[in-house]
Order: sequence, then C-alpha cells, then structure tokens
Amino acid sequence: MISATIKSVLDQKYDNFELIIVNDGSTDNTEEMILQFNSEKIRYYKIENSERGYARNYGAKRAKGKYFNFFDSDDLMYPNHLIEAYKQITNQKGIDFLHLMYEIQNDEGIIEKLDYTRFVYMKNELPYDNILSCNSVFLSRSVALEYPFNEDRNLSSSEDWELWIRLFFRYSLICTENVTSVIINHDARSLKTINADRVVARDLLLISSLSRDSLVFNGYGNRFKEFVADRYTYFMLMYSLERKIIPLLYWSFRAILVWIFVVRRRRFWASLLGFIYRPIRESINKWKI
Repeated sequence: MISATIKSVLDQKYDNFELIIVNDGSTDNTEEMILQFNSEKIRYYKIENSERGYARNYGAKRAKGKYFNFFDSDDLMYPNHLIEAYKQITNQKGIDFLHLMYEIQNDEGIIEKLDYTRFVYMKNELPYDNILSCNSVFLSRSVALEYPFNEDRNLSSSEDWELWIRLFFRYSLICTENVTSVIINHDARSLKTINADRVVARDLLLISSLSRDSLVFNGYGNRFKEFVADRYTYFMLMYSLERKIIPLLYWSFRAILVWIFVVRRRRFWASLLGFIYRPIRESINKWKI
C-alpha cells in the first residue's frame, strides 16, 4: 500500500517539504516499491526491525525541517494536508503541537467522518481513547527531538498515545476541523490483529510509563484511576472475545479494586455478558439453520 501513500505525499499543494522513509526491516517488496519513485524530495533508509517508536525517532534525527509529521505507510494525505498545516503554523506563531482532522475509510471504501467536538474536549477524551491520529499530528522540531517516541517494543501501537498524553500536559494542543488525511482501516492493520495477552503487556507498560510522569499523574489527579480501570475493562473485552474466562474475571476484579465506579461502564458489563450470551446466540443461530 505504500506506493499510494508516497504518491499522496508527493502530490501535495505545498511544496517545501522532505519525505523521509524508514523501512523498519520489512521482508516484502517495500524497497522495490519505494525505489520506483524518482524524487529528490525522498530520502530512504533501511534499518533492522526495531518497531515503530525507534523507526520514527530514527527518521526525526535525520530530518531537516522545522516541523515533523509522522505518517503511516498505509494511509493517505489529501492534497491540502501540508498546506493546511503551513497556514496554521504561520497564522498562529509559536505552535508546537498541532492536530488536523482526519477521516476513516473501511475495506468497502465507506468514509466515516469524526465528531470534531471530541477534539475540543481533549482532556476528557484522551485518557480513554487515542483519538489523535499520528498522521495528523505536527510537532515542532524542538519538541519532537526533546520528547521522542518510547522505543520499547512492547509498547508498539500505543507509543504514539503515550507521547500525545505526555505532550498534552506540556504544550497547548491546537486542533482544526479541516480534514486533510484518511486512515485506511483494512483488516491487516496491526490494531486489528493484536491478541489479548499482547494488549495487556502493552497497556500495563503504558500505565507504568504515564504514572511515572509527574505532570501527567498530577494533571489527571483522581481521574488517573479511571484511566487505569478503563484499560482493565479493555483487557476484559479482549479476553471475552477470545473466550478466556479466568483472565476475564481477574481483570474485572482488578478494575473494581482500582475504581469501584467502573461498574457503571458499558464495556465492563458488555465484556461479562458477551461471554455468557455469545455461545447461546451461536447455538440459536445454528438451530435456526
């Protein structure tokens, strides 16, 4: 999919940019596809597989620009992506942390437009859902180099969320509602293929990392317990889908211990009831057939 992504970058209305491509140890024909593009804007690097946090930091250290945008290899920029960022940066002096709007396209090509009000109330949203798309975040050079992505492999697929939360308590986040990119939500996307044990290892590391950041921990105050309990309900959901009752009950108990009011959360009960009623529903469907 990277050919379409590269083409979408090279077709930008804004021309003063460089495109740094970091091949994170792929074993397919990625390099062949990249080298087909004959553009002086492209700088290509191939490294041993080290996961996305390291790969992004590797590219950032070699960038020359004043602002960095970390784009995934399976998503697309609309032609206004860079020009819109440039307008915001020049109109509002001193922007360090900028987020443009994006939309999501599924395998059938159907576009889902997001509710911009969620981005207005970011402090309420960010602890429970990573609604900031990596494709749509622009960081000033100084911020990107001072606060790199966490390179722990076990945090992969949440390393961006961890960084956004840390930055949120240090810099003003500017959000615009102009849509400039699209996430292609295909079935092979890493967030769709990760298993429950991997999610637990990842998010426990996320919790640990953020709890050690005094600005984040103190900034959220008592709501940090809600954040932790919410992650535990996500573990519950994953184990419910995998039909594993022992870890499902374990994390439900842990969630209640951390924050008793987690029992008000829809996902808490959906995970438990889904485990109970799913086999019944499947049996009924078989009987109907």
